Amino acid sequence: MKIAVSGDLFSPSAGRLTFSQELLDLWATCDSSFVNLEGPIESAGAPVRKTGPNIFQDPLVVERIASAGLSVTLANNHIMDFGIDGLSTTLAALDARGIKRTGAYTSREERVDLELEDSDGDAVVIVNRCEAEWVQDASGAGAPVLDLVELCRTVKQHKSRGLLPILVLHGGQEMWDLPSPKRRDQARFLAEEGAAAIVYHHTHVPSAWEVWDGVPISYGLGNFSFSMENSDIRFSQGLTAILVVESGRVSMELVPTAFDASSGLVSVMPSDQAGYLERKLMALRSIVESDASLEAHWNQFTRSQAFAAGKLAMPLGYSSGRVGWGVMSRAMAPVLRRLPNELDPLLNAVRCDSHREVLTTVLEARRKVPQE
Repeated sequence: MKIAVSGDLFSPSAGRLTFSQELLDLWATCDSSFVNLEGPIESAGAPVRKTGPNIFQDPLVVERIASAGLSVTLANNHIMDFGIDGLSTTLAALDARGIKRTGAYTSREERVDLELEDSDGDAVVIVNRCEAEWVQDASGAGAPVLDLVELCRTVKQHKSRGLLPILVLHGGQEMWDLPSPKRRDQARFLAEEGAAAIVYHHTHVPSAWEVWDGVPISYGLGNFSFSMENSDIRFSQGLTAILVVESGRVSMELVPTAFDASSGLVSVMPSDQAGYLERKLMALRSIVESDASLEAHWNQFTRSQAFAAGKLAMPLGYSSGRVGWGVMSRAMAPVLRRLPNELDPLLNAVRCDSHREVLTTVLEARRKVPQE
């Protein structure tokens, strides 16, 4: 069995979205090919309150996906941007065109991981999860949250039924091409617990990869096609993971792709550009494989995020020294009396694993600064 998994797809004007013949031929060699549909299609739903933009797709994107024979993963931080109405409209449109989907549901009871089997008897299951960043409503509708305990139990349950679990996860630090030390260690732990392959979306740039305990791990496939302005050349680059299932194991080949914002064309990256990217990915892999090097790069990255993280932490600040609970309660009262939407950035920072990890590292580094 051969499965292709590509990165984030956001197309507000899908009439221009096209795929090169070489890319179509690549998908034709696979039993199933997935893209991450980053956000619902346009609907009558109202935008939900959240941090970050509320985005929606041109309905034509469903036709483009269907005509290419693609399937979709939906567990991402934009799929609930227009609430249950936007999600329901999207699921109905996908179902009407017979597009296989996984990763978002209108109720907890509907949550079922997608099982795939080929004529040779190879069987896998796509386990699609997302970090807790505005991915569910109060009823639990939306995308399943990326939770380490739940994932381990799910992996073991699927393996007990003879299925190879392929984890497609949405998380990490945006515009950074390395995993944090914690995310790397969690991915390795999931590999040790029985995941057959692990691929991540969300970073928006092609990111590091490695093989751990015989399990291929991609820490970020980058963008497949993301129609949003960004001057960083990496934003228009992506990776398609070709996962080959054979004899109870999964191997991975990464195929570089490129998106031309002016024409809307997604294509296999030309060989000279692909060669440069592949060499860069090998350099990133060497960083991931070194604890000291990864820690140093993480500290450097979080220093670049210190200002934004500091703004989030400011409402919680109080003078050092011995402070009683009564004093702390009075100090916190003005914070908690703020308008609810003013607390949303802080909630997102402490609830989402990747944001919380940056915030924690920044605050820990700040504590080490000598006091004048």
